[in-house]
Amino acid sequence: MKSHLYHHLSRFFYEEQYPENYTKGMIILRDEELSRDFPVADEIILGQKIPEDLRPIALAYGGHQFGHYTRLGDGRAVLLGEIEKKGILYDIQLKGSGRTAFSRRGDGKGTYSSMVREYIHSHFMNAMGIPSTMSLAVGVTGEEVYRRMAEEGGVLCRIATSHIRIGTFEYAYEAGGIEKVKELADYVRSRYYPDKDYLSLLEEIGRKQARMIAHWMAIGFIHGVMNTDNMSIVGETIDYGPCAYMERYVPSQVFSSIDTFGRYAYDKQGIIGQWNYSRLAIVLLELIEQSGQGNRKDVQQLVDDFIQWFQEDYQDFMAEKIGFHEQKPELVREVLELMEIKELDYTETFVKLMEDRLEDPWVEKWKKEFPDKKLMEKVNPRIIPRNKVVEELLERRDPKEIEEYLRYIKNPYGENIPEKFQKKMTKEELRQYQTFCGT
Repeated sequence: MKSHLYHHLSRFFYEEQYPENYTKGMIILRDEELSRDFPVADEIILGQKIPEDLRPIALAYGGHQFGHYTRLGDGRAVLLGEIEKKGILYDIQLKGSGRTAFSRRGDGKGTYSSMVREYIHSHFMNAMGIPSTMSLAVGVTGEEVYRRMAEEGGVLCRIATSHIRIGTFEYAYEAGGIEKVKELADYVRSRYYPDKDYLSLLEEIGRKQARMIAHWMAIGFIHGVMNTDNMSIVGETIDYGPCAYMERYVPSQVFSSIDTFGRYAYDKQGIIGQWNYSRLAIVLLELIEQSGQGNRKDVQQLVDDFIQWFQEDYQDFMAEKIGFHEQKPELVREVLELMEIKELDYTETFVKLMEDRLEDPWVEKWKKEFPDKKLMEKVNPRIIPRNKVVEELLERRDPKEIEEYLRYIKNPYGENIPEKFQKKMTKEELRQYQTFCGT
């Protein structure tokens, strides 16, 4: 591991920050495959021994949280350094690593349950081929933290291509003006988008985010807190908090305890993605105009195009789920209506369809289009992180059982999945179920 290229940015964008030393901590979960590529020692993850050549940092950023701008930053995380694999630099970050300059009134700690939740969800996302942060290891800290109740503290070591967010650009604009926006944009272009000018940079970020959200929705994922500080500029799923997977198909489904008005409901994720993208467009507009690479009309066109990008990707993903290599919007609409009317399980419906176990007259219409069952088998998971299963695992706190579960989550298209890992919530349980940030 080596020190950050983020140090090429001015100190305006970060504060140097060492993680807390959890002297009583221990690692309870570690992904062996990732560890071969990213050999980060236990004592580093627990903050017990940080190599002298590293200069850990906490990044500054802002963000629109439920529509309102707030200045934020890594209040409970530090970037340790970077590891290069196959020509790509990856950030190594600790989450739940203690107070930083951006903690405000927080303690900078994390809970065991929230760290294991992210560990599970991020591994499933990567298994599904959806760009995401990767979870290397989870440790317990040997101390209690207080959220809704006293819980055992936890720390997560995660890996990402980037931890720069739309909110990082918003912070640059709000606190530093056009000069800081240019500094950040040039850094992002140099490191992540070397062939792009400022207008092309804006477009590429939008296309990646639109595709990511479309893929979320195709597998029934609800992020739960799509604030602009949780939207990565490289299109990776980041900051798993009150996320969950839809079971019974309800387009307006919300599980997050803090999403009181359903801003980030399942069926609003595309339009919220566009709204978030428009915040980035506002920030980059002046830079694009000053550079002569575009004007307000060009930028507005990209914002308008976001929904088209999202819809195109969504229809592509959904067509594959019902067995077609080309878009079938009418069939997609009909199968979703069928699920909603009959209150069917979202994931299970596609599995039943490909196994000829779905009973409905619509199935005959679908068969007449000659669907490709082999294609369906490649994209429809037989297991997802179901809410009841995840909650029970977090309650039982057995690392060996979690590791057993991860073997199936990492192979979501496999068969012979134990019944205990396929439990569904009842209609009443789903109605009452809420997820919490926990960090």
